[in-house]
Formats: sequence, structure tokens, C-alpha cells
Amino acid sequence: WVHREAYVPRYNAQPGAALPCVRASDPTRGEPPDERRVESMTWGLVPSFTGPGEKPDHFRMFNARGETLREKPAFGRLLRRRRCVALIDGFYEWRLEGAGRAGAKQPYYLYLRPSRDENESASCERTHDAREVSETAVIADAETNVSRRWDDATESVSPIRVAALYDVWRRKRAPEKDADADARDALFDTDTDTETMTTCVLVTVDASERIAWLHDRMPAVLRSDEEMKAWLAGGAEFDGDGDSSDRRPETLLRPYAAEDLAWHPVTSDVNAAGKLEGPRCCAPARRAAERDAGSVAGLFAKAAAFEEKKKNESSPEKRLDRSPPFIDAASSPSSAFRKRPRTTPPRPANQRSVADMFKKK
Repeated sequence: WVHREAYVPRYNAQPGAALPCVRASDPTRGEPPDERRVESMTWGLVPSFTGPGEKPDHFRMFNARGETLREKPAFGRLLRRRRCVALIDGFYEWRLEGAGRAGAKQPYYLYLRPSRDENESASCERTHDAREVSETAVIADAETNVSRRWDDATESVSPIRVAALYDVWRRKRAPEKDADADARDALFDTDTDTETMTTCVLVTVDASERIAWLHDRMPAVLRSDEEMKAWLAGGAEFDGDGDSSDRRPETLLRPYAAEDLAWHPVTSDVNAAGKLEGPRCCAPARRAAERDAGSVAGLFAKAAAFEEKKKNESSPEKRLDRSPPFIDAASSPSSAFRKRPRTTPPRPANQRSVADMFKKK
């Protein structure tokens, strides 16, 4: 394994991360011919013709369309001797769900179930209608429990062999060493002034009918060791014309539609690549549309109830019925006050009141 110390398993890898890739041995590196090597390659191709002083952009070429490999100078020259196979546990695809401003990109995690577990594979399929299915890892409310159970379940997940191309770029060696110098040097073959960096690009094809509802592209999955061997094989047998055209490596690039391909929705936190890491990234989770449905419905229900209350209060019948409630005089505070003994002296009999002064005689 070349540069094995540079590989760190990731749950949410992005371009610039190291991927384990299988390639044919390279005699120019002093390796014996007709052998295979595993090498930690940086995801995101930097062509060898890139200037040694340029800054690499791994997001520029991290995927390559299999249909146009020969048409692109950066990829066509690599088909003969620079093919490799990236080994991954799964990959993410996003689908826009929801309408209007409420729409959001929902991530899904896709992976391969072992072919011997047909029943388990069938239970993990999710159709375009988004029917709920029973997953091996139970979706619980506590996300930590879900992550832990899914992390245990991933032991039975089969690795995905993705067709890829690689190149070796020589660039100027950094003049000063920083805190990550040891990790960076693990990816390079260095000398006094320059260092070489091996980068790769993953090949993609049209999505199979099973996942066309989710995305229009998918990685070019190699189905067997024989296909893997054929993809890694270099030489003129793949570059000829006429009768040999059907043996070109592009014939191995086709949509993967086998029944062992399974998927489930995951947390939308994986949308920010590099920020969320750990088993929770690929653990089953509720779709954002389902999770927010209750709160949205409740919001509209409260608004409807408020409008109904406001309408009833403004109706004529309601306004006429706003008389104060009946109060029993015997039990009201005012009646109790009137029943208290009189403290003012009575008026003398000969004292005339104001009303008496205006009485007609």
C-alpha cells in the first residue's frame, strides 16, 4: 500500500481527501510489472501538465463523464496507462424535495448490500413513492443510538469499486513546514526542490432506472473482479480500431442496476461537506420534508383557527351578545354593602329637602 499512512477513513469525504485506489504497478517507479498496488490518492485530478507553481483546485475535476473521456485532453491521455479503481463504502446523492421556498436538497446515502443477503437487501429498497421500509438500523429519536447501530450494520456493506483515472503532478516543495507537514508529506514523493502528488478523478455514467428519480448521474461501478482486472489492464488491446473497439475500457462503463444497490435518506447536515464527520453522516434519518410537515401543518392550523375566531367575534350576532353576565343581587358584593347598618343620622322631620323646595303647592 503506497502512502498508506496518508489514508484516513472518512464518512463525509470531499475533493481533496485521500481515497484508497487500486492501480497496476508502474515500472517507472521501480515496481515489478504485472502487479497491483493500492495507493492513497487525492480525490480531484491535477493534470501532470499543471505548472509546478500553480495552486491546485481539487473541485475542478473530481468527476469525469464516461461518455466523453476520449474527447477531453485531460482524461483521454490517461485511458491507456493511468486507470485505477477507487474503493468506497457508499456515496451521497441529493434530490430537491418540497415546493417553493420550503424546498430543500435532501441527501440520500447509496451503498451495496452483500448479494447473499437478498432478503435484507430487499428490505432496504426505497421506491420513488418514498414508501417507508424497515432498515437494519432502527430509526430512533436519539441520533446517537441510530449512528451507533448503523455503524455496526456497515460491517456487512460491500465495498463499491468505482472506475477512475489518475495522474502524477510535480510541484514546488513548500519552503516552510507547517503543522500538517507530516500528513502532507505522506502523500508526496519528495526531493530537494519538488514533490510529486498522485490525484484521481472518478468516472460517472447515466443513472440506472432504479435511481433515476433521485439523480441523473451515478459512479461507474465495476461489477466483478474480472471487470476490475479488465479496467486496470493497459496496452493496445483497448486502443485499437475496428473489431477491437468493443473491447475498449468504455464498454465497462454502464449504469449499475443490480438489486443489491440500496439507499436511505440521511441528515441534511452532510450538505456542508467536511463539517459533519462520523457514523451519523450515513445513518438512516427522517426526510426533512417529513420532519417539517408536522410543524408546517400546525402553523397553518393555528392560523386558520385564529381567522375563524376573529370572524366570529366580528359577526353582528356576537356583538349583540356582549351583555355582562347576570349577577345575583343576593350574593353580589354590592348587595352585601347595601345590607350594612346605616351610620348617618336620619334627617329631622322639619328639615326640607331640595326636592321639597321645588314642589308645587
